[in-house]
Amino acid sequence: MSDTIIKSAQPAKQKLEDLLDEVKAMDLTLPDQHLAVEGKQQQLELKRRTIEEKIRRLKLYVGTLGSINEKWSEYIQKQKNAQKRKQEEDKYADMVDSPKCLSR
Repeated sequence: MSDTIIKSAQPAKQKLEDLLDEVKAMDLTLPDQHLAVEGKQQQLELKRRTIEEKIRRLKLYVGTLGSINEKWSEYIQKQKNAQKRKQEEDKYADMVDSPKCLSR
């Protein structure tokens, strides 16, 4: 089951990583001071809309990953067999401790 959960998280995780790369590459400098006021306003409005869209996507991906994390946690807690539960807890710990984990 945990393999299915891990696989279901991969698309949202990849999209979140891509989004973070986009954010890192964003130009957030102020518009050229020599532009007319209307030109500055247009540039600032475009940047504002771009930032709002990225925030919307961030919330979506984080929410998806949060839901997956909750399902995995519930699945682990429902395991009655101590050995199976320990295996699932170890898989979860490996995923969280991974250098590629976004929760760090």
